[in-house]
Amino acid sequence: MSTENKDPTRVAAGLKSALARPNVSDEAKERAEERLKEMNALDEPSDSHASDPTRVAAGLKSALARPDVSDEAKERAEERLKEMALDEPSDTPGHASGESKAKTATSANEGMEADGRDSVRVQAGYKAALSNPRVSEEAKQNAREYLEETTT
Repeated sequence: MSTENKDPTRVAAGLKSALARPNVSDEAKERAEERLKEMNALDEPSDSHASDPTRVAAGLKSALARPDVSDEAKERAEERLKEMALDEPSDTPGHASGESKAKTATSANEGMEADGRDSVRVQAGYKAALSNPRVSEEAKQNAREYLEETTT
Protein backbone atom coordinates (compact mmCIF):
# COMPACT_ATOMS: atom_id res chain seq x y z
CA MET A 1 0.00 0.00 0.00
CA SER A 2 1.43 3.38 -1.02
CA THR A 3 1.78 6.18 1.50
CA GLU A 4 2.51 8.91 -1.05
CA ASN A 5 -0.81 10.72 -0.70
CA LYS A 6 -1.34 10.02 2.99
CA ASP A 7 -0.65 12.15 6.03
CA PRO A 8 2.65 10.85 7.46
CA THR A 9 1.48 11.57 11.00
CA ARG A 10 -1.54 9.32 10.58
CA VAL A 11 0.53 6.62 8.87
CA ALA A 12 2.97 6.66 11.80
CA ALA A 13 0.07 6.51 14.26
CA GLY A 14 -1.30 3.43 12.54
CA LEU A 15 2.08 1.73 12.54
CA LYS A 16 2.60 2.52 16.23
CA SER A 17 -0.84 1.11 16.92
CA ALA A 18 0.13 -2.11 15.17
CA LEU A 19 3.18 -2.40 17.43
CA ALA A 20 1.03 -2.05 20.56
CA ARG A 21 -1.67 -4.56 19.66
CA PRO A 22 -1.34 -8.14 20.93
CA ASN A 23 -3.25 -9.67 17.99
CA VAL A 24 -0.76 -8.41 15.37
CA SER A 25 1.76 -11.02 14.22
CA ASP A 26 5.45 -10.66 15.03
CA GLU A 27 6.22 -10.40 11.32
CA ALA A 28 3.78 -7.51 10.88
CA LYS A 29 5.21 -5.80 13.96
CA GLU A 30 8.72 -6.07 12.51
CA ARG A 31 7.56 -4.54 9.21
CA ALA A 32 5.80 -1.73 11.08
CA GLU A 33 8.92 -1.03 13.12
CA GLU A 34 11.07 -0.93 9.96
CA ARG A 35 8.66 1.49 8.28
CA LEU A 36 8.69 3.71 11.35
CA LYS A 37 12.50 3.74 11.33
CA GLU A 38 12.43 4.72 7.65
CA MET A 39 10.03 7.53 8.47
CA ASN A 40 12.13 8.61 11.49
CA ALA A 41 8.94 8.50 13.52
CA LEU A 42 9.64 5.69 15.96
CA ASP A 43 10.57 7.91 18.90
CA GLU A 44 8.62 11.01 17.91
CA PRO A 45 5.37 11.49 19.81
CA SER A 46 2.30 12.29 17.79
CA ASP A 47 1.59 15.99 18.26
CA SER A 48 -1.61 16.34 16.29
CA HIS A 49 -3.61 17.71 19.24
CA ALA A 50 -1.10 17.82 22.09
CA SER A 51 -0.05 21.41 21.51
CA ASP A 52 -3.55 22.92 21.53
CA PRO A 53 -3.71 24.69 24.93
CA THR A 54 -7.49 24.46 25.06
CA ARG A 55 -7.41 20.67 24.66
CA VAL A 56 -4.55 20.33 27.15
CA ALA A 57 -6.49 22.38 29.73
CA ALA A 58 -9.61 20.30 29.09
CA GLY A 59 -7.67 17.10 29.70
CA LEU A 60 -6.20 18.46 32.92
CA LYS A 61 -9.62 19.57 34.17
CA SER A 62 -10.97 16.15 33.31
CA ALA A 63 -8.24 14.53 35.40
CA LEU A 64 -9.24 16.70 38.36
CA ALA A 65 -12.86 15.57 38.14
CA ARG A 66 -12.26 11.84 37.73
CA PRO A 67 -12.41 9.67 40.86
CA ASP A 68 -9.98 7.09 39.46
CA VAL A 69 -7.11 9.59 39.19
CA SER A 70 -4.62 9.57 42.08
CA ASP A 71 -4.28 12.57 44.39
CA GLU A 72 -0.69 13.03 43.22
CA ALA A 73 -1.78 13.20 39.58
CA LYS A 74 -4.55 15.63 40.48
CA GLU A 75 -2.02 17.89 42.22
CA ARG A 76 0.23 17.85 39.13
CA ALA A 77 -2.75 18.63 36.90
CA GLU A 78 -3.76 21.52 39.13
CA GLU A 79 -0.21 22.91 39.06
CA ARG A 80 -0.12 22.70 35.25
CA LEU A 81 -3.46 24.50 35.02
CA LYS A 82 -2.15 27.27 37.27
CA GLU A 83 1.00 27.56 35.14
CA MET A 84 -1.10 27.73 31.98
CA ALA A 85 -3.26 30.47 33.51
CA LEU A 86 -0.15 32.52 34.31
CA ASP A 87 1.11 32.19 30.74
CA GLU A 88 -2.12 33.52 29.23
CA PRO A 89 -2.68 37.27 28.75
CA SER A 90 -5.16 38.85 31.15
CA ASP A 91 -7.49 40.11 28.41
CA THR A 92 -8.40 37.01 26.47
CA PRO A 93 -10.95 37.11 23.67
CA GLY A 94 -14.46 36.53 24.93
CA HIS A 95 -13.81 38.06 28.34
CA ALA A 96 -14.61 41.60 29.35
CA SER A 97 -11.60 43.73 30.17
CA GLY A 98 -10.46 43.09 33.72
CA GLU A 99 -12.93 40.26 34.29
CA SER A 100 -11.27 37.45 36.18
CA LYS A 101 -11.41 33.86 35.04
CA ALA A 102 -12.60 32.82 38.49
CA LYS A 103 -15.59 35.13 38.18
CA THR A 104 -16.33 33.75 34.73
CA ALA A 105 -16.12 30.19 36.02
CA THR A 106 -18.45 31.03 38.90
CA SER A 107 -21.03 32.57 36.58
CA ALA A 108 -20.76 29.52 34.32
CA ASN A 109 -21.74 27.34 37.29
CA GLU A 110 -24.93 29.29 37.96
CA GLY A 111 -27.92 27.09 37.27
CA MET A 112 -25.94 23.98 38.11
CA GLU A 113 -27.29 21.53 40.64
CA ALA A 114 -25.21 20.27 43.57
CA ASP A 115 -24.28 17.12 41.68
CA GLY A 116 -23.00 19.12 38.68
CA ARG A 117 -26.03 18.76 36.42
CA ASP A 118 -27.40 21.78 34.55
CA SER A 119 -30.81 22.54 36.07
CA VAL A 120 -32.25 23.73 32.75
CA ARG A 121 -31.31 20.45 31.07
CA VAL A 122 -32.72 18.48 34.03
CA GLN A 123 -36.04 20.31 33.72
CA ALA A 124 -36.04 19.69 29.97
CA GLY A 125 -35.58 15.98 30.64
CA TYR A 126 -38.53 15.88 33.02
CA LYS A 127 -40.70 17.80 30.52
CA ALA A 128 -39.73 15.33 27.80
CA ALA A 129 -40.66 12.44 30.09
CA LEU A 130 -44.20 13.84 30.38
CA SER A 131 -44.81 13.47 26.65
CA ASN A 132 -42.94 10.19 26.14
CA PRO A 133 -45.40 7.29 25.71
CA ARG A 134 -42.80 4.78 26.96
CA VAL A 135 -42.54 6.45 30.39
CA SER A 136 -44.67 4.92 33.15
CA GLU A 137 -47.45 6.91 34.79
CA GLU A 138 -45.56 6.72 38.09
CA ALA A 139 -42.47 8.29 36.50
CA LYS A 140 -44.62 10.97 34.86
CA GLN A 141 -46.13 11.82 38.24
CA ASN A 142 -42.63 12.08 39.70
CA ALA A 143 -41.68 14.43 36.85
CA ARG A 144 -44.78 16.59 37.47
CA GLU A 145 -43.92 16.87 41.16
CA TYR A 146 -40.31 17.79 40.42
CA LEU A 147 -41.36 20.45 37.91
CA GLU A 148 -43.89 21.92 40.36
CA GLU A 149 -41.21 22.14 43.08
CA THR A 150 -38.61 23.78 40.86
CA THR A 151 -40.80 26.23 38.98
CA THR A 152 -42.54 27.70 42.03
